[in-house]
Amino acid sequence: MDDRHTAGTTETAYVPLETILESIPDPVLLVDEDSRITELNEAAGDLFDCRTEALLGQRWGDCCPDNDRAAFTGLIEEPPGERLDRFDDGAPIRIETLAGERRPVELSIERIYDGGESFLFCQLREISERIEREQTLRTTIARLEALFEASPVPMMVLDADGTIERWNRAATTTFGWEGATVTGEQYPLFTEPSTREAFMERVLSGERIVGLETTHQGRDGSLVEVELYAHPLREGGDVSSIIVSAIDITALKQREQHLSVLHRIMRHTLRNKLNVIYAVGEQLVADQDNPVGDEDFSDRLIDATEELIRLSDQAERINNDLRRVESPAPVALDAMLHGLYDDLEQEHPEASITLEEELPSVSVPDITRTIFGELIDHAIEHSDSERPAVAVDAAVNRRIAVSITDEREALTEGERGFLNRDESAALLHGSRMRLAHADILASELGGQLSASETDGGTTLTVELPRLDPA
Repeated sequence: MDDRHTAGTTETAYVPLETILESIPDPVLLVDEDSRITELNEAAGDLFDCRTEALLGQRWGDCCPDNDRAAFTGLIEEPPGERLDRFDDGAPIRIETLAGERRPVELSIERIYDGGESFLFCQLREISERIEREQTLRTTIARLEALFEASPVPMMVLDADGTIERWNRAATTTFGWEGATVTGEQYPLFTEPSTREAFMERVLSGERIVGLETTHQGRDGSLVEVELYAHPLREGGDVSSIIVSAIDITALKQREQHLSVLHRIMRHTLRNKLNVIYAVGEQLVADQDNPVGDEDFSDRLIDATEELIRLSDQAERINNDLRRVESPAPVALDAMLHGLYDDLEQEHPEASITLEEELPSVSVPDITRTIFGELIDHAIEHSDSERPAVAVDAAVNRRIAVSITDEREALTEGERGFLNRDESAALLHGSRMRLAHADILASELGGQLSASETDGGTTLTVELPRLDPA
Protein backbone atom coordinates (compact mmCIF):
# COMPACT_ATOMS: atom_id res chain seq x y z
CA MET A 1 0.00 0.00 0.00
CA ASP A 2 1.06 3.66 -0.47
CA ASP A 3 -0.44 6.86 0.90
CA ARG A 4 -1.07 10.02 -1.13
CA HIS A 5 -1.66 13.38 0.60
CA THR A 6 -3.89 15.88 -1.26
CA ALA A 7 -5.52 19.07 0.03
CA GLY A 8 -4.96 18.06 3.64
CA THR A 9 -6.53 14.63 3.26
CA THR A 10 -4.98 11.16 3.13
CA GLU A 11 -5.98 8.62 0.52
CA THR A 12 -5.09 4.95 0.92
CA ALA A 13 -4.23 3.15 -2.28
CA TYR A 14 -6.39 0.11 -2.98
CA VAL A 15 -4.52 -3.20 -2.77
CA PRO A 16 -6.23 -6.17 -4.43
CA LEU A 17 -7.14 -9.08 -2.16
CA GLU A 18 -5.19 -11.48 -4.37
CA THR A 19 -2.04 -9.42 -3.79
CA ILE A 20 -2.56 -9.56 -0.03
CA LEU A 21 -3.11 -13.33 -0.08
CA GLU A 22 -0.04 -13.98 -2.23
CA SER A 23 2.11 -11.90 0.13
CA ILE A 24 1.39 -14.40 2.91
CA PRO A 25 3.88 -17.30 2.81
CA ASP A 26 1.54 -19.77 4.54
CA PRO A 27 -1.40 -21.41 2.73
CA VAL A 28 -4.53 -19.22 3.07
CA LEU A 29 -8.17 -19.94 2.20
CA LEU A 30 -11.15 -17.56 2.31
CA VAL A 31 -14.44 -19.31 3.08
CA ASP A 32 -17.81 -17.61 2.58
CA GLU A 33 -21.04 -17.93 4.56
CA ASP A 34 -21.98 -21.03 2.53
CA SER A 35 -18.75 -22.74 3.66
CA ARG A 36 -17.32 -22.56 0.14
CA ILE A 37 -13.78 -21.55 -0.76
CA THR A 38 -13.85 -18.24 -2.62
CA GLU A 39 -10.17 -17.24 -2.62
CA LEU A 40 -6.82 -18.93 -1.93
CA ASN A 41 -3.16 -18.32 -2.58
CA GLU A 42 -0.60 -20.37 -4.48
CA ALA A 43 0.77 -21.78 -1.22
CA ALA A 44 -2.68 -23.29 -0.57
CA GLY A 45 -2.59 -24.93 -4.00
CA ASP A 46 0.81 -26.39 -3.16
CA LEU A 47 -0.52 -27.72 0.15
CA PHE A 48 -3.41 -29.49 -1.57
CA ASP A 49 -1.12 -30.48 -4.45
CA CYS A 50 -3.34 -28.94 -7.15
CA ARG A 51 -4.00 -25.79 -9.15
CA THR A 52 -5.81 -23.09 -7.18
CA GLU A 53 -8.74 -23.16 -9.62
CA ALA A 54 -9.48 -26.75 -8.61
CA LEU A 55 -10.28 -25.65 -5.05
CA LEU A 56 -12.44 -22.63 -5.84
CA GLY A 57 -16.05 -23.37 -4.99
CA GLN A 58 -15.16 -26.48 -2.97
CA ARG A 59 -16.86 -26.87 0.38
CA TRP A 60 -14.64 -26.49 3.45
CA GLY A 61 -15.77 -29.88 4.75
CA ASP A 62 -14.52 -31.57 1.55
CA CYS A 63 -10.93 -30.56 2.32
CA CYS A 64 -10.42 -33.23 4.96
CA PRO A 65 -10.74 -37.03 5.33
CA ASP A 66 -14.34 -38.27 5.51
CA ASN A 67 -14.08 -39.47 9.11
CA ASP A 68 -12.92 -35.99 10.26
CA ARG A 69 -15.60 -34.04 8.37
CA ALA A 70 -17.92 -33.26 11.29
CA ALA A 71 -15.09 -31.98 13.51
CA PHE A 72 -13.47 -30.14 10.58
CA THR A 73 -16.73 -28.37 9.72
CA GLY A 74 -17.19 -27.47 13.38
CA LEU A 75 -14.00 -25.39 13.23
CA ILE A 76 -15.64 -22.81 10.96
CA GLU A 77 -19.00 -22.95 12.69
CA GLU A 78 -17.30 -21.88 15.93
CA PRO A 79 -13.88 -20.40 15.02
CA PRO A 80 -11.42 -21.27 17.82
CA GLY A 81 -9.63 -17.90 17.87
CA GLU A 82 -6.24 -19.58 18.33
CA ARG A 83 -3.87 -21.79 16.39
CA LEU A 84 -4.77 -25.46 16.62
CA ASP A 85 -3.19 -28.68 15.44
CA ARG A 86 -5.57 -31.10 17.15
CA PHE A 87 -9.29 -31.56 17.57
CA ASP A 88 -10.88 -31.57 21.01
CA ASP A 89 -10.49 -35.36 21.22
CA GLY A 90 -6.73 -35.08 20.66
CA ALA A 91 -6.77 -36.37 17.08
CA PRO A 92 -4.51 -34.43 14.68
CA ILE A 93 -6.12 -31.98 12.24
CA ARG A 94 -5.46 -33.15 8.67
CA ILE A 95 -6.34 -31.97 5.19
CA GLU A 96 -6.73 -34.33 2.24
CA THR A 97 -5.22 -33.47 -1.14
CA LEU A 98 -7.16 -34.06 -4.33
CA ALA A 99 -4.96 -37.14 -4.82
CA GLY A 100 -6.11 -38.52 -1.45
CA GLU A 101 -2.94 -37.84 0.56
CA ARG A 102 -3.55 -36.81 4.16
CA ARG A 103 -1.34 -34.11 5.61
CA PRO A 104 -1.33 -32.85 9.23
CA VAL A 105 -1.74 -29.09 9.57
CA GLU A 106 -1.81 -26.33 12.13
CA LEU A 107 -4.46 -23.70 11.43
CA SER A 108 -6.02 -20.50 12.66
CA ILE A 109 -9.45 -19.16 11.64
CA GLU A 110 -10.62 -15.55 11.96
CA ARG A 111 -13.67 -13.71 10.66
CA ILE A 112 -12.99 -10.75 8.33
CA TYR A 113 -15.18 -8.37 6.37
CA ASP A 114 -14.72 -7.17 2.80
CA GLY A 115 -17.18 -4.75 1.23
CA GLY A 116 -19.82 -5.64 3.76
CA GLU A 117 -19.41 -9.36 3.20
CA SER A 118 -18.25 -11.74 5.93
CA PHE A 119 -15.54 -14.31 5.27
CA LEU A 120 -13.50 -16.76 7.29
CA PHE A 121 -9.78 -16.22 6.92
CA CYS A 122 -8.19 -19.69 7.27
CA GLN A 123 -4.41 -19.81 7.55
CA LEU A 124 -2.81 -23.27 7.47
CA ARG A 125 0.69 -24.64 7.91
CA GLU A 126 1.80 -28.17 7.14
CA ILE A 127 3.44 -29.78 10.17
CA SER A 128 4.38 -33.22 8.85
CA GLU A 129 8.03 -32.75 9.84
CA ARG A 130 7.07 -31.47 13.26
CA ILE A 131 4.72 -34.41 13.80
CA GLU A 132 7.50 -36.76 12.75
CA ARG A 133 9.92 -35.11 15.18
CA GLU A 134 7.35 -35.29 17.97
CA GLN A 135 6.70 -38.95 17.21
CA THR A 136 10.43 -39.65 17.26
CA LEU A 137 10.68 -37.80 20.56
CA ARG A 138 7.75 -39.76 22.03
CA THR A 139 9.31 -43.02 20.87
CA THR A 140 12.64 -42.05 22.40
CA ILE A 141 10.98 -41.03 25.67
CA ALA A 142 9.00 -44.28 25.75
CA ARG A 143 12.19 -46.28 25.24
CA LEU A 144 14.01 -44.33 27.94
CA GLU A 145 11.10 -44.84 30.33
CA ALA A 146 11.09 -48.56 29.54
CA LEU A 147 14.85 -48.73 30.16
CA PHE A 148 14.43 -46.74 33.38
CA GLU A 149 11.75 -49.11 34.66
CA ALA A 150 13.48 -52.28 33.45
CA SER A 151 16.90 -51.33 34.82
CA PRO A 152 18.09 -53.86 37.43
CA VAL A 153 19.80 -50.97 39.23
CA PRO A 154 17.72 -48.75 41.55
CA MET A 155 17.26 -45.41 39.76
CA MET A 156 15.56 -42.18 40.82
CA VAL A 157 15.06 -38.73 39.35
CA LEU A 158 15.15 -35.81 41.79
CA ASP A 159 14.41 -32.14 41.31
CA ALA A 160 16.80 -29.43 42.48
CA ASP A 161 15.26 -29.54 45.98
CA GLY A 162 15.90 -33.27 46.35
CA THR A 163 12.23 -34.16 45.82
CA ILE A 164 11.62 -37.47 44.06
CA GLU A 165 10.06 -37.20 40.59
CA ARG A 166 10.64 -40.76 39.35
CA TRP A 167 11.39 -44.05 41.14
CA ASN A 168 11.87 -47.33 39.28
CA ARG A 169 10.88 -50.90 40.14
CA ALA A 170 14.41 -51.89 41.16
CA ALA A 171 14.37 -49.10 43.76
CA THR A 172 11.12 -50.51 45.14
CA THR A 173 12.59 -54.02 45.27
CA THR A 174 15.78 -52.87 46.99
CA PHE A 175 14.46 -50.26 49.41
CA GLY A 176 10.82 -51.27 49.95
CA TRP A 177 9.02 -48.03 49.08
CA GLU A 178 6.53 -47.98 46.21
CA GLY A 179 7.05 -45.24 43.65
CA ALA A 180 3.60 -43.76 44.31
CA THR A 181 4.46 -43.46 48.01
CA VAL A 182 7.75 -41.57 47.66
CA THR A 183 7.05 -39.47 44.54
CA GLY A 184 6.79 -35.87 45.69
CA GLU A 185 8.69 -36.64 48.91
CA GLN A 186 12.27 -35.87 49.88
CA TYR A 187 14.87 -38.54 49.08
CA PRO A 188 14.42 -40.85 52.11
CA LEU A 189 17.40 -43.19 51.96
CA PHE A 190 20.32 -41.46 53.67
CA THR A 191 20.75 -42.52 57.28
CA GLU A 192 21.84 -39.04 58.39
CA PRO A 193 20.42 -35.65 57.28
CA SER A 194 23.95 -34.23 57.15
CA THR A 195 24.97 -36.86 54.58
CA ARG A 196 22.00 -35.96 52.39
CA GLU A 197 22.79 -32.24 52.65
CA ALA A 198 26.44 -32.79 51.69
CA PHE A 199 25.36 -34.94 48.72
CA MET A 200 22.89 -32.33 47.44
CA GLU A 201 25.43 -29.54 47.87
CA ARG A 202 27.95 -31.39 45.72
CA VAL A 203 25.45 -32.21 42.97
CA LEU A 204 23.89 -28.73 42.85
CA SER A 205 27.37 -27.30 42.37
CA GLY A 206 27.47 -29.31 39.14
CA GLU A 207 29.64 -32.17 40.37
CA ARG A 208 28.98 -35.65 39.01
CA ILE A 209 29.05 -38.26 41.77
CA VAL A 210 30.77 -41.44 40.62
CA GLY A 211 31.00 -44.55 42.80
CA LEU A 212 30.41 -42.91 46.19
CA GLU A 213 30.20 -45.69 48.78
CA THR A 214 27.65 -44.90 51.46
CA THR A 215 24.85 -46.48 53.49
CA HIS A 216 21.14 -46.23 52.68
CA GLN A 217 18.27 -47.35 54.88
CA GLY A 218 15.26 -49.18 53.49
CA ARG A 219 11.62 -48.81 54.49
CA ASP A 220 11.94 -51.74 56.91
CA GLY A 221 15.00 -50.19 58.54
CA SER A 222 17.50 -52.50 56.82
CA LEU A 223 20.90 -50.99 56.09
CA VAL A 224 21.96 -51.23 52.46
CA GLU A 225 25.53 -50.56 51.40
CA VAL A 226 25.40 -48.77 48.05
CA GLU A 227 27.65 -47.37 45.39
CA LEU A 228 26.05 -44.05 44.47
CA TYR A 229 26.09 -42.30 41.10
CA ALA A 230 24.46 -38.92 40.44
CA HIS A 231 24.31 -36.91 37.21
CA PRO A 232 23.00 -33.31 37.38
CA LEU A 233 20.96 -32.06 34.40
CA ARG A 234 21.03 -28.34 33.62
CA GLU A 235 18.35 -26.07 32.24
CA GLY A 236 19.15 -22.43 31.61
CA GLY A 237 22.50 -22.83 33.34
CA ASP A 238 21.04 -24.13 36.62
CA VAL A 239 20.66 -27.72 37.81
CA SER A 240 17.01 -28.63 37.20
CA SER A 241 17.02 -32.35 37.95
CA ILE A 242 19.32 -35.13 39.10
CA ILE A 243 19.49 -38.73 37.89
CA VAL A 244 20.57 -40.99 40.75
CA SER A 245 21.62 -44.65 40.63
CA ALA A 246 22.27 -46.64 43.79
CA ILE A 247 23.95 -50.00 43.18
CA ASP A 248 23.42 -52.42 46.06
CA ILE A 249 26.86 -53.68 47.13
CA THR A 250 25.73 -54.99 50.52
CA ALA A 251 26.48 -58.62 49.71
CA LEU A 252 29.93 -57.72 48.41
CA LYS A 253 30.78 -55.59 51.45
CA GLN A 254 29.45 -58.24 53.84
CA ARG A 255 31.50 -60.96 52.19
CA GLU A 256 34.59 -58.76 52.35
CA GLN A 257 33.90 -58.07 56.01
CA HIS A 258 33.18 -61.71 56.85
CA LEU A 259 36.30 -62.92 55.08
CA SER A 260 38.38 -60.24 56.77
CA VAL A 261 37.04 -61.12 60.22
CA LEU A 262 37.47 -64.85 59.82
CA HIS A 263 40.86 -64.44 58.20
CA ARG A 264 42.22 -62.21 60.96
CA ILE A 265 40.83 -64.31 63.80
CA MET A 266 41.82 -67.66 62.36
CA ARG A 267 45.24 -66.43 61.21
CA HIS A 268 45.95 -65.09 64.69
CA THR A 269 44.73 -68.22 66.49
CA LEU A 270 46.28 -70.65 64.04
CA ARG A 271 49.64 -68.90 64.27
CA ASN A 272 49.58 -68.92 68.07
CA LYS A 273 48.54 -72.55 68.38
CA LEU A 274 50.92 -73.77 65.70
CA ASN A 275 53.73 -71.91 67.47
CA VAL A 276 52.79 -73.80 70.64
CA ILE A 277 52.78 -77.13 68.80
CA TYR A 278 56.10 -76.32 67.12
CA ALA A 279 57.76 -75.20 70.36
CA VAL A 280 56.52 -78.26 72.26
CA GLY A 281 57.70 -80.52 69.45
CA GLU A 282 61.16 -78.95 69.52
CA GLN A 283 61.30 -79.34 73.29
CA LEU A 284 60.27 -82.99 73.08
CA VAL A 285 63.03 -83.67 70.56
CA ALA A 286 65.59 -81.85 72.70
CA ASP A 287 64.54 -83.74 75.85
CA GLN A 288 64.41 -87.28 74.43
CA ASP A 289 66.93 -88.45 77.02
CA ASN A 290 65.11 -86.63 79.84
CA PRO A 291 61.39 -87.55 79.86
CA VAL A 292 60.67 -85.33 82.84
CA GLY A 293 57.84 -82.90 82.00
CA ASP A 294 56.47 -84.92 79.05
CA GLU A 295 53.03 -84.92 80.62
CA ASP A 296 52.96 -81.11 80.65
CA PHE A 297 54.06 -81.01 77.00
CA SER A 298 51.32 -83.48 76.07
CA ASP A 299 48.68 -81.36 77.78
CA ARG A 300 49.83 -78.30 75.89
CA LEU A 301 49.71 -80.20 72.59
CA ILE A 302 46.21 -81.49 73.33
CA ASP A 303 44.96 -78.04 74.36
CA ALA A 304 46.33 -76.42 71.21
CA THR A 305 44.87 -79.14 69.01
CA GLU A 306 41.46 -78.93 70.70
CA GLU A 307 41.45 -75.16 70.22
CA LEU A 308 42.11 -75.57 66.50
CA ILE A 309 39.36 -78.17 66.20
CA ARG A 310 36.93 -75.93 68.11
CA LEU A 311 37.80 -72.99 65.88
CA SER A 312 37.27 -75.09 62.76
CA ASP A 313 33.89 -76.30 64.05
CA GLN A 314 32.84 -72.72 64.80
CA ALA A 315 33.80 -71.61 61.29
CA GLU A 316 31.74 -74.47 59.86
CA ARG A 317 28.72 -73.44 61.97
CA ILE A 318 29.02 -69.87 60.67
CA ASN A 319 29.12 -71.16 57.11
CA ASN A 320 26.01 -73.31 57.67
CA ASP A 321 24.13 -70.44 59.31
CA LEU A 322 24.91 -68.14 56.38
CA ARG A 323 23.06 -70.61 54.17
CA ARG A 324 20.06 -70.44 56.51
CA VAL A 325 19.98 -66.64 56.19
CA GLU A 326 19.10 -67.02 52.51
CA SER A 327 15.64 -68.43 53.33
CA PRO A 328 14.68 -67.38 56.87
CA ALA A 329 11.39 -68.40 58.48
CA PRO A 330 9.51 -65.77 60.52
CA VAL A 331 9.08 -66.34 64.26
CA ALA A 332 7.60 -64.18 67.03
CA LEU A 333 10.34 -62.32 68.90
CA ASP A 334 8.79 -62.73 72.37
CA ALA A 335 8.13 -66.47 71.98
CA MET A 336 11.59 -67.05 70.53
CA LEU A 337 13.37 -65.20 73.38
CA HIS A 338 11.35 -67.07 76.03
CA GLY A 339 12.27 -70.39 74.41
CA LEU A 340 15.93 -69.36 74.27
CA TYR A 341 15.75 -68.29 77.92
CA ASP A 342 14.49 -71.75 78.97
CA ASP A 343 17.30 -73.50 77.08
CA LEU A 344 20.06 -71.22 78.36
CA GLU A 345 18.91 -71.55 81.98
CA GLN A 346 19.54 -75.28 81.71
CA GLU A 347 22.88 -74.84 79.93
CA HIS A 348 24.11 -72.17 82.36
CA PRO A 349 22.63 -72.86 85.82
CA GLU A 350 25.41 -70.73 87.29
CA ALA A 351 24.14 -67.61 85.50
CA SER A 352 21.29 -65.21 86.24
CA ILE A 353 19.43 -64.42 83.01
CA THR A 354 16.52 -61.97 83.07
CA LEU A 355 14.10 -61.05 80.31
CA GLU A 356 12.11 -57.86 80.00
CA GLU A 357 8.59 -58.52 81.29
CA GLU A 358 6.74 -57.33 78.18
CA LEU A 359 8.65 -58.26 75.07
CA PRO A 360 7.25 -57.05 71.72
CA SER A 361 5.53 -59.68 69.60
CA VAL A 362 6.92 -58.85 66.17
CA SER A 363 8.17 -61.18 63.48
CA VAL A 364 11.91 -61.78 63.17
CA PRO A 365 13.93 -64.31 61.14
CA ASP A 366 14.38 -67.62 62.97
CA ILE A 367 18.18 -67.33 62.63
CA THR A 368 18.09 -64.45 65.15
CA ARG A 369 17.82 -67.08 67.90
CA THR A 370 21.40 -68.05 67.04
CA ILE A 371 22.51 -64.40 67.17
CA PHE A 372 21.05 -63.74 70.62
CA GLY A 373 22.17 -67.14 71.91
CA GLU A 374 25.76 -66.50 70.83
CA LEU A 375 25.81 -63.07 72.50
CA ILE A 376 24.37 -64.37 75.79
CA ASP A 377 26.81 -67.31 75.76
CA HIS A 378 29.62 -64.86 75.04
CA ALA A 379 28.65 -62.65 77.98
CA ILE A 380 28.42 -65.61 80.38
CA GLU A 381 31.63 -67.32 79.25
CA HIS A 382 33.73 -64.17 79.60
CA SER A 383 32.28 -62.90 82.85
CA ASP A 384 34.60 -62.59 85.85
CA SER A 385 31.74 -63.26 88.25
CA GLU A 386 30.96 -66.63 89.80
CA ARG A 387 27.30 -65.93 89.03
CA PRO A 388 27.20 -63.95 85.78
CA ALA A 389 24.17 -61.68 85.39
CA VAL A 390 22.75 -61.01 81.93
CA ALA A 391 19.67 -58.88 81.12
CA VAL A 392 17.78 -58.97 77.81
CA ASP A 393 15.32 -56.32 76.61
CA ALA A 394 13.87 -55.29 73.25
CA ALA A 395 12.37 -52.23 71.58
CA VAL A 396 10.59 -51.79 68.26
CA ASN A 397 10.44 -48.69 66.13
CA ARG A 398 11.45 -48.48 62.51
CA ARG A 399 13.93 -51.24 63.39
CA ILE A 400 13.99 -53.96 66.03
CA ALA A 401 16.62 -53.48 68.73
CA VAL A 402 17.49 -56.27 71.18
CA SER A 403 19.97 -55.37 73.93
CA ILE A 404 22.00 -57.82 76.04
CA THR A 405 23.64 -56.29 79.10
CA ASP A 406 26.21 -58.00 81.32
CA GLU A 407 28.03 -56.77 84.39
CA ARG A 408 31.47 -56.42 82.85
CA GLU A 409 32.78 -52.91 83.23
CA ALA A 410 34.41 -52.76 79.81
CA LEU A 411 35.03 -54.60 76.57
CA THR A 412 38.44 -56.01 75.82
CA GLU A 413 40.59 -54.06 73.40
CA GLY A 414 40.07 -56.75 70.77
CA GLU A 415 36.27 -56.72 71.19
CA ARG A 416 36.12 -52.94 71.00
CA GLY A 417 38.30 -52.79 67.90
CA PHE A 418 36.27 -55.54 66.24
CA LEU A 419 32.91 -53.82 66.83
CA ASN A 420 34.31 -50.47 65.65
CA ARG A 421 35.73 -52.10 62.50
CA ASP A 422 39.19 -50.91 63.54
CA GLU A 423 41.64 -53.16 61.72
CA SER A 424 44.58 -51.55 63.50
CA ALA A 425 43.21 -52.56 66.91
CA ALA A 426 44.23 -55.69 68.78
CA LEU A 427 43.02 -58.88 67.16
CA LEU A 428 39.87 -60.56 68.41
CA HIS A 429 40.98 -63.81 69.99
CA GLY A 430 39.59 -67.11 68.70
CA SER A 431 37.77 -67.59 72.00
CA ARG A 432 35.65 -64.58 71.02
CA MET A 433 34.35 -66.22 67.84
CA ARG A 434 30.80 -66.12 69.22
CA LEU A 435 30.91 -62.33 68.91
CA ALA A 436 32.10 -62.58 65.30
CA HIS A 437 29.42 -65.21 64.58
CA ALA A 438 26.63 -62.93 65.85
CA ASP A 439 28.00 -59.90 64.00
CA ILE A 440 28.28 -61.74 60.68
CA LEU A 441 24.70 -63.04 60.87
CA ALA A 442 23.30 -59.64 61.93
CA SER A 443 24.96 -57.83 59.03
CA GLU A 444 23.82 -60.55 56.61
CA LEU A 445 20.22 -59.83 57.71
CA GLY A 446 20.68 -56.11 57.00
CA GLY A 447 21.28 -55.22 60.65
CA GLN A 448 24.23 -54.29 62.80
CA LEU A 449 25.83 -55.09 66.16
CA SER A 450 27.04 -52.28 68.40
CA ALA A 451 28.20 -51.87 71.99
CA SER A 452 28.02 -49.30 74.76
CA GLU A 453 30.02 -49.28 77.99
CA THR A 454 28.79 -47.69 81.23
CA ASP A 455 29.43 -48.05 84.94
CA GLY A 456 26.45 -50.39 85.05
CA GLY A 457 27.96 -52.84 82.60
CA THR A 458 28.43 -53.51 78.91
CA THR A 459 25.49 -53.63 76.50
CA LEU A 460 25.58 -55.36 73.13
CA THR A 461 22.71 -54.20 70.90
CA VAL A 462 21.52 -55.95 67.76
CA GLU A 463 19.48 -53.77 65.38
CA LEU A 464 17.52 -55.63 62.72
CA PRO A 465 15.05 -54.69 59.97
CA ARG A 466 11.40 -55.51 60.54
CA LEU A 467 9.76 -58.28 58.56
CA ASP A 468 6.52 -56.28 58.80
CA PRO A 469 7.59 -52.65 58.05
CA ALA A 470 5.55 -50.04 59.90
